[in-house]
Amino acid sequence: ARLESDGGEIGVNAPVQSLEQKNGKWEVTFGEGDATATVEAKKVVAACHIQTLFLDLLKDCPAKIKQRVSNLRVGNGFGMIVRHAVEELPQWGGGPDADGKQIQDYHSALQLLCPSKEYLESSHRDFLFGRPPEDPSVVAMTFSAIDPTLAPAGKHTLFTWAQYHPYELKNGENWNDIAEREADKLYDLVVQYAPNMKGKMIDRFIQTPKVIEDLLGLRRANVMHLEMSLDQMFMFRPLPEMAEYKTGLPGLYLTGASTHPGGGVFAASGYNTAQVVLKELKK
Repeated sequence: ARLESDGGEIGVNAPVQSLEQKNGKWEVTFGEGDATATVEAKKVVAACHIQTLFLDLLKDCPAKIKQRVSNLRVGNGFGMIVRHAVEELPQWGGGPDADGKQIQDYHSALQLLCPSKEYLESSHRDFLFGRPPEDPSVVAMTFSAIDPTLAPAGKHTLFTWAQYHPYELKNGENWNDIAEREADKLYDLVVQYAPNMKGKMIDRFIQTPKVIEDLLGLRRANVMHLEMSLDQMFMFRPLPEMAEYKTGLPGLYLTGASTHPGGGVFAASGYNTAQVVLKELKK
């Protein structure tokens, strides 16, 4: 709403096809099929994956940049998401009198469904072996308790972010074949902690690591874009020469999870990038 109030336009279902520098300006081509269009801009801020920007979208990418970006470590993803439509809210730890229609304070928070450190370690150990965890650890979220517009009256949403589910499986399985099985594990765990949820699922949308990559453009389903290792963090993220949100190409900036401080919904990267762009606009 703020962007539109300032005269901006928001395009949806209009994926960017290419980015090309011509005569000191940037040409951004977007859309699909016959519905493509090109806009010119003095400055472009890209919030997509750094490898998507430089390896897929940018025409005539300098060879040195392409090589350095190609060498960045993306990793093997580390989770999957199942978004449930449910009849009522989970009553965590509630007894037989628990009322699934009653919103509790804890519905405004996240619940980590993991009984012990050893349990969490077993989930991660399976991930390291390239297999879905036998005993997944789950973060449960009930956003409809905060924003009732997310579900019909009297109904709710229950999102489960599961740790750790590798993008690349090493046991001969593929995600299309095991998606339902793995999603069942997550809901079973919810029922274990909130018995009132048994039989209360209306429907679900399963986002396996492969779906996360295809739908959201997160390479190898890594929500942080790049591995959060010390050599790819702080002043090294994503590369030392791009740590200040500048790509080295005049008028082209990078923001989002590929940059410091990584992925998340607190908008720190976007805020930092905006300050850089504003400062240069004043020159």
